[in-house]
Amino acid sequence: MHSHQLSFLLPPRQLQLNDCFFYQTTFKKVVKEKIPTSKTVQFLTQDIFLASLPGVPESDKNALFRRICSHHRPEKFNGALIIPLEISGHKRVVILVEGIDPVVYENISLDWLEETVDIITKELHSIVRADIDPLTSLYSVNLLSKAISLYNQRADFHLILVEFFSFTRAPRDAYVHLRKAVQSLRDFNRQDYPLVHLGQSIFALLIDDFPRDVLKAYCLSLITFIKNKGFKRVHCGSSSKSLDRSLQNHQTELVTTIFDEAWSALHIACKRGPFAFCDYEFIANPAQFPLRPMARSPISKLQRYWRHLDNFSLIYLRPDFLRCEQCDRFITTYLKDEIVVKENLGYFVIREKSTAETSKLWIEHIIKEMLEEHGKQYSFSAGISEFPFENYAKTETIRNCQKALLHGTFYGKTSFVIFDALSLNVSGDAFFAEGDLKGAVREYRRGLLLDPNNINLLNSLGVSYALMNQNKNAWLSFMRVLKIDPENFMALYNAGLGEQNAGCYKEAVSYFKRALHECNEKDPDEATVLPQLKYYLGVALYYDGKYKNCIDMLTSWYSDHKKNGGADKCCRYIGLSYYQLAAGKDAIIWLQRGLRYDEFDAEAMSLLGELYLEQGEGNDIALSLSEKSIELDGKDDLFHLRHARALIACNNDESAIARLKQCVRKKYIKFEAWYELAKVYTRLKQQQKAKYYVKKLLYANDVPERLLIKVHQFIEINNYKIG
Repeated sequence: MHSHQLSFLLPPRQLQLNDCFFYQTTFKKVVKEKIPTSKTVQFLTQDIFLASLPGVPESDKNALFRRICSHHRPEKFNGALIIPLEISGHKRVVILVEGIDPVVYENISLDWLEETVDIITKELHSIVRADIDPLTSLYSVNLLSKAISLYNQRADFHLILVEFFSFTRAPRDAYVHLRKAVQSLRDFNRQDYPLVHLGQSIFALLIDDFPRDVLKAYCLSLITFIKNKGFKRVHCGSSSKSLDRSLQNHQTELVTTIFDEAWSALHIACKRGPFAFCDYEFIANPAQFPLRPMARSPISKLQRYWRHLDNFSLIYLRPDFLRCEQCDRFITTYLKDEIVVKENLGYFVIREKSTAETSKLWIEHIIKEMLEEHGKQYSFSAGISEFPFENYAKTETIRNCQKALLHGTFYGKTSFVIFDALSLNVSGDAFFAEGDLKGAVREYRRGLLLDPNNINLLNSLGVSYALMNQNKNAWLSFMRVLKIDPENFMALYNAGLGEQNAGCYKEAVSYFKRALHECNEKDPDEATVLPQLKYYLGVALYYDGKYKNCIDMLTSWYSDHKKNGGADKCCRYIGLSYYQLAAGKDAIIWLQRGLRYDEFDAEAMSLLGELYLEQGEGNDIALSLSEKSIELDGKDDLFHLRHARALIACNNDESAIARLKQCVRKKYIKFEAWYELAKVYTRLKQQQKAKYYVKKLLYANDVPERLLIKVHQFIEINNYKIG
């Protein structure tokens, strides 16, 4: 792809809020140089602006901020200059310049100030442009070290590396894959976190405003979102910096360490499946994983004790508050007649010829006595299992106790839980939360052996299979849920996604509508999914040919979400639907909005070019749009046909004929290409060639009725005699 073509595809990037953070020192220096005698320069969002200018009523400051940003004109106020800074996104920023010499301030005219602001803005753009990746308009890898260093000055932050694996080798296809990846990340990144392109469709995301325990859920949401965009492989690796780490490590060392850790986590995620993530904490501190493998020593001791036992229960006791060593004396006293094996975090108790239920009652009584005598600081929780149990081996009884103990954390301190199907659901969720989808599937399937009709297990299994690209297995899981509970919201929603991904849009519409009907907006999980459900329903309606319904659904969705960012992603479908309904002017409005959101949408670009021709909005613009759509996606035959029409409209007949002769080889568009050839040859007064293509249309099979009507009108207008 030629460089002059790329310059069209990547228009000048607007300034962003993050630029004011990364380049604040340089930006301030530029402003001070251009505005004589100024002493302090601040870049302020509305909330910070309201905290400035002491002595001015908040209502006045609010009105001032809004007026300046809406009019895009600087103002003089109380000895200061307030300059609007145009940035992308939903937030607004002003430059507050204070400390100006009173004489200079009095002589500043608004005309001079506006000219100076234009100069300042151009210089700010020039500063940022040096660190912008020309292929993506994102920050380039050159900025990453500086960005991490600046974020490192804060209490904590997270670094997420995202890899979009590409299966293509053709340069143009690789570029299309890259721009789709960029647009998908922008769509997901509504909080406008800094995005850096590292090359080879690998990106870095810097986040600093949510706690570490939310990081894994964020990565899972990102992976799921990207999968629903149609990508075949996406991986995330993450690492975090806390205040403790910054105190323990030299700042420059920590910058390198954070990146290396995230890179190692990304490497692990790539091994876990097509859609997976990994946080470095899982690699660095495997012992913190609640289902970590047990040390060999206690396992060997347990095996020696139960070697000759055919029937027993096993209790895994763990202190809720104190360290294990502090409880040794009490355990020895209260369990002196039992077989006890100490483990790093707790104690295993073997009870011969005792069921799990009996052992639960027994240990509850023991712990109750201990609490009454020594206080609640000696609280214990227990996970209990038994042998024989289903087809589990003796050594698996240990893991079952671990899973039951993890299950018990949902009930708080002093919990006593017997291993069951729900324990396997909880353990599956633990693997799922760590990004280990294979481990999650193993646990969910084992749970279903104990409880085949467990809806939670089936839904969780289906979601895991979907993220592993095992779509048939995912589909079967959701169908099993709907057979048990035909009104289950999550199964209906996931079934709709599965049908949509498979291209079965009529079925997807059916499932989405049923899910919409069953949605309980008081349920926080269902309420969170509802906006995406409505969006996907609108998209499915378009592909199902229900254009009016699509417009109604998505315009309502657009109205509800346009203030939050990301709402413009639906505009293309509204525009495409208007086109199908022959509402050309409305289609143009919505497709233009869609292209402002995604300037690489080849389909919208091609169709917009055709609409410009039909509506007389400019043949040259139509030709440019059709050319760029082919540069982005040259595989769609219809794009080539539209390009030929634009060439004809611009009187470039030779190129149009060459393009149309390529189109006649394509079954999908050959009839339209014949008709266009007949028209262009008629204009060139080459009647024999024109009649040749007219005859082909008249005598061919399967020519659309609407096209035949146009052909007969064409014959009548040109007075052709067709033998």
